Amino acid sequence: MMSMLSYINENYPNLEVRILYSTKVPSHETSPAEVLFLPRILDLFRIPRSESTKDRVELFFTGTWDGTLIGKRDAAPIQPLMSLTLPKMDIETEVPVAAWTHRIDDLALSSAVGTKAEAKSTVFYVCGPPDMTDDIVQFLKEQEGVVPEHVLCEKWW
Repeated sequence: MMSMLSYINENYPNLEVRILYSTKVPSHETSPAEVLFLPRILDLFRIPRSESTKDRVELFFTGTWDGTLIGKRDAAPIQPLMSLTLPKMDIETEVPVAAWTHRIDDLALSSAVGTKAEAKSTVFYVCGPPDMTDDIVQFLKEQEGVVPEHVLCEKWW
């Protein structure tokens, strides 16, 4: 995942990048430095790119906080953990960052797919454990406008 993001940043500065990143965190007070890959992801989005790109980072944190499973379907409505902007270096634009306390769900995936026209021109790169990647790849390929050959997958074995 990190090498793919680095490659895009270095070779395609005009591409819009939207990342949905999910990981388990030990507690609600976890700092960004303690979250696997998060400092590197945030640093990549600070790299100057085209001012016209509408990059976006969405973080989905799962784990046990105060003895409660975050993102439980029968729990109270899910609220964002935080919302902040990430200034890019050397230019005036910012990258929106939102963090949620649940797994990546169908609503987040549908939003990432966008409209039928947007879906046709989008490449999806899914990386993670086999069960998660299989579910997300299947969901994406079933969405109207998504070109199945544009859904790429890397599984962590």
